[in-house]
Amino acid sequence: MIGVLGPIVAGGRPVPGVRARRLLVALVLADGRPVSADRLVDDVWGDDPPKSPHAALHTQISRVRALVRPAPLEAVAGGYRLDADSDLARAEAALRTGDNEARAVRLWRGVPGDDLDDGGPAGELARRAALAFDRLEARVAAAALGAGDFDGARAIAERRIAADPLDEPARVVLMRALAGTGRITEALAAYADLRRSSITELGAEPGEEAARLHRELLESSAPAPSAPARGPVVGLPAEITPLIGRDGEVAELVRLLGEARVVTVQGPGGVGKTRIAEAVGAAAADAGTAVYYVPLAAVRSAEGVLPAISRVLGLAESDLGADGMPRRAVRDLGARVLETLGRRRCLVVLDNCEQVVDACADVVADLVAGAPGVTVLATSRSPLQIRAERVYPLPVLATAGAGSAAVELFAQRARAVRPDVPLPEDAVAELCRRLDGLPLAIELAAARARTLGVEEITARLEQRFALLRSPDRSAPDRHRTLHAVIEWSWELLEPEAQLSLRRLCRFPAGFDTAAAAAATGLDAVALDDALVSLANQSLLHVAESAGRTRYRMLETVREFGEERLIEAPPSADGTPEGVVVDRAMASWAATLAAGMWREYRSVGGHAVIGRLADDLENLAFVLRHAVDALVAGDRAAVWTVIRVFPLLAGLWSMRSLHAQVQELGIRIVEALPDPRESLAAGLTDEDRGLWQAAVLAACAAPGADPKARHIARGRTMIRRLHRPERTLLDAVDYFCAAFLQRSVNGLLRLVLAGVSSPVDDVRLHALAARMNLRENSGDLAGALKDSAAIGAISRPGDAWTEAMLAMSTASIFGQQARWGEAEVRYRTAAEKLASIGADEDAKQATAYLVASLCSLGRIDEAAALHRGLQGAWSPSDPDPDGGPEAVAAMMIGTAELTRLRGAPDAALYLRAGELLVRRIPNGSRDPGGEMLVAIALLGVVACGAPETGGDLVAALIAGDEAMFGITGYWDLPQAATMALAVGAYLVATEPTSEEAAIMVALAHRLGARQDYPVMHETVRRLADPPDAAPAESWRARSARIDGLSRSRAVRLLRETTAALRRRA
Repeated sequence: MIGVLGPIVAGGRPVPGVRARRLLVALVLADGRPVSADRLVDDVWGDDPPKSPHAALHTQISRVRALVRPAPLEAVAGGYRLDADSDLARAEAALRTGDNEARAVRLWRGVPGDDLDDGGPAGELARRAALAFDRLEARVAAAALGAGDFDGARAIAERRIAADPLDEPARVVLMRALAGTGRITEALAAYADLRRSSITELGAEPGEEAARLHRELLESSAPAPSAPARGPVVGLPAEITPLIGRDGEVAELVRLLGEARVVTVQGPGGVGKTRIAEAVGAAAADAGTAVYYVPLAAVRSAEGVLPAISRVLGLAESDLGADGMPRRAVRDLGARVLETLGRRRCLVVLDNCEQVVDACADVVADLVAGAPGVTVLATSRSPLQIRAERVYPLPVLATAGAGSAAVELFAQRARAVRPDVPLPEDAVAELCRRLDGLPLAIELAAARARTLGVEEITARLEQRFALLRSPDRSAPDRHRTLHAVIEWSWELLEPEAQLSLRRLCRFPAGFDTAAAAAATGLDAVALDDALVSLANQSLLHVAESAGRTRYRMLETVREFGEERLIEAPPSADGTPEGVVVDRAMASWAATLAAGMWREYRSVGGHAVIGRLADDLENLAFVLRHAVDALVAGDRAAVWTVIRVFPLLAGLWSMRSLHAQVQELGIRIVEALPDPRESLAAGLTDEDRGLWQAAVLAACAAPGADPKARHIARGRTMIRRLHRPERTLLDAVDYFCAAFLQRSVNGLLRLVLAGVSSPVDDVRLHALAARMNLRENSGDLAGALKDSAAIGAISRPGDAWTEAMLAMSTASIFGQQARWGEAEVRYRTAAEKLASIGADEDAKQATAYLVASLCSLGRIDEAAALHRGLQGAWSPSDPDPDGGPEAVAAMMIGTAELTRLRGAPDAALYLRAGELLVRRIPNGSRDPGGEMLVAIALLGVVACGAPETGGDLVAALIAGDEAMFGITGYWDLPQAATMALAVGAYLVATEPTSEEAAIMVALAHRLGARQDYPVMHETVRRLADPPDAAPAESWRARSARIDGLSRSRAVRLLRETTAALRRRA
């Protein structure tokens, strides 16, 4: 898809070059119609056409054609035509059809035309986009009003009014939204504002719709009529304790009962179905409706359903025997019930239908057909499955955050048994999460607060069924223990459904049908029946993600299944069922991982990462068991380990979980056997590649000690697996060759050879390496050429590659003060990284995006984006959780915004720098970490507190060895940035010192980065000699250093930092 509603993108990738962007937009605006070549020349070059305009246009067409493939960009008579989907076309289509209007509004990613430099089609694009957005937003606001989302409608209206105070339709929406939430006075005030603006600006009264609404609001502000009398209630229990966290569900059920004759509240045992049914019944009674509440938990046969209803309805005692069963035929009793209810307008609540669900379904179907004034609210672990039914899946309580419903419920119940019980919010939230948000489990756990602390209760959840027992003698038997709650549903299952629950309980992340088939061994029909049965009993949660159906068990249900799995008899050959399940899961995991490996290597793509993320916890569970088995000497586990670990290591690395890679990787390399035996036995090419990838992932994890024993063992293993003849033909063998290099020159030769590889995968990685080398050596133009080459051969939809390319390219632009070009790419990087769960890297991309926006002077926009990074944290709080670089970048962003708004805070810069120095020791910081320390020092100096920056100076000059030592990363722009920061510090503290002049001159010679405002400001400020320094000698020294070669400049930098270290 072509994106024009924000930065111009094609297939999710930024379109380089303003001319290419203008050309693409001009073609998109034609909506698939031909555009003449002359018109395109005007749109692209305006008043400054090239000497050979049609030849130049043809060149641009070729570039754009490569970007939009596979969409056809065709040459037609006298011009060109593009047949491609675009976000603008989707937005305008939504206007025409009225479908997905809210989704269409979310297509806007920025200001359309903002990256076209006000030329060519920018005006037409802005006009059409603004018109579409205005109409879509108006419709979305109207839809929000219709759905009762008054807060959403109000937010839209206020945004539109802020843009145009005379937007009368928006004022009407605002008035209706305020009135919808009972804020009549504010709605009347909104009309007064509109009338005043209309008369002042237009000399006219507001239109008829606004005036009519104003009259209605005036009438509605009169005293309301008295509430209806409470309807008669039979059998409904009185509320003993308040219902917590269910206001929204009660309101939704009341609304559904106004639309449907039968509503079934479905959910697992203990989720609170009975309590919510009681609350809905009470709400109906308060509204004047008669309510008949029929508890069915004690009814264990179909014949008992009608008598239970009859007793609540007060049918004559002669109709029932002493045992409560009907004297007359059930059919006659059914007719009597129907006759009684057929004359009434009422709500019948049938609570706990699951064990007699078929009989309940028959009775309810008869009521719907023969008693038009009756609505039915049922609660059940399985649906009634009749035509008139609307099923409402009752969710568990929210557990996230201190103010969540689950936390509030636990706190209230715990204080009821021990008023002074300490309730640390984070600990309570974690306990509630471990209890799946189940109200019953939370209440049972809270009862333990009489003698246990919150952390002690959590620690004992390994024996949750023994722990979670109720001392409440008024509770029904099936709710006295958590075990009994699940056992109630278990006993209603057929044998194959019971087998499925046992065998599927070891999937921590849920499963799809393929995984379920592998673990259970059932055929497709039997498996489908079993899964339906489990879902109907609310023992499985069913969800769809990206068109794929997945099933998940609550942790409580999984533990019950584990208990039953251990108790299950062994198979015919004596194998325990738990071992059968472990073997099946290992086979499933190895097959799944190998398939994903093949797919990712052949086509790449976001879909593979998404599916891998879905099963991440499952694969990690299997992998850890396989590694334990491998360490214990089980050679069969080799194949599971080498197939699963490379995939997980890749995703973990994308998500900055390097410690997990290293922890497992070391164990794997030390336990894997010598591969020569497998090679002799005919190791397949795929398993050979996976074995290599597993060892490489283990040995190349960031932070790994190159002298560690497992690295040496891994090198030996790679040497035996590597095929030198395939170095330039296979990406894995290319990485093996790089891993085996012993010298920098050898690695450089390999990179240059890889750039000429006939295989795109190899060439892409070699180009990425060369791009990094060129940037680090200061050849930024060469690095940008490599960036373009990578973009040309990248697979569409490979989110990780696209994100890394966008991030690297943005960094090159940002350091040159080309912040507009950096902004576009940082946005792409942040979006792509977030889409694959790479949250730490996404935060860093967003932090650099904030810096670019600040440098562009778009402070408010930067601040709005930064709030997403900062969250609820403020400088008065302790350091937040997270990776040190991401946290420091967030703090520096806060400090930059504060300084740019006129309130400099040196302490915040210093805090960010000290956090990095403290948590990442010298020699371990990568270039990004070193740059943040330098920015922190620059900020301290800019805020007028250079004397506090001594520790940051010491850390920066100590990092010199990590940068330029034998194992260093040799980054000239970063070295220049270090020189800039230390030079600025010395100018502020020792302005006449020789080192101050040398460091500032070296910063200029080696090209200091200018990503952040404080960096750019310092570069400009120090372009001239400081007032306290001798100007002539300063300029002479700067001129001499400007003439040095880069290698000589680096030598001078190292000599100067060494002198500064000796002085310290």
